[in-house]
Amino acid sequence: MAFGIQFIVSSVVALAEGEISLVFPAIRILLGGAGAMVGLRWLLASVHIFSGIKQLRDEYSSLEDPASDETLTGLIIRMISYYRENRETIQTMIIAGIFCGFCVLILGIISSLEFFSSSFSSGTFTIDIHRVLPSAIPAYFIAVVSLFSAAFFQKFSKVWDLRQQEIEQAEENLQHVLEQG
Repeated sequence: MAFGIQFIVSSVVALAEGEISLVFPAIRILLGGAGAMVGLRWLLASVHIFSGIKQLRDEYSSLEDPASDETLTGLIIRMISYYRENRETIQTMIIAGIFCGFCVLILGIISSLEFFSSSFSSGTFTIDIHRVLPSAIPAYFIAVVSLFSAAFFQKFSKVWDLRQQEIEQAEENLQHVLEQG
């Protein structure tokens, strides 16, 4: 989302400065808007997923000890149902998080290399630290957050996929026993 907004701002500035062609900045504004919308959609999907999980956790935390088996079973069923309803969104978030994290990391590396110079004859190199930090640090931070959130969603997904497989296996076993009985 941040890079989409950056595209929009830099394109509007180019238009304000009287760039010769209006087509290129207009395309950049459209692409930046699309990037910002995808980022906003990502944030809203994350909020939706986390709020549902938090609601179920809060319900579990508010249970009195000892909680009845029926109450615990109901919470487990609701959590499984919640995961099944949101599985596709979670898988999309994992893939997009990994992809975007690596893209932003690459952009951060490239922006860092812009301000790096070396001299092979003298064996020295210089980095214009005042120009690197403002562009590289946010890029690295966004990349790390994106990759960590994808890893969190991946862990969450693996746990619930395993639980779902176990439930399906138990259902098949129960069906087999009922057919024999």
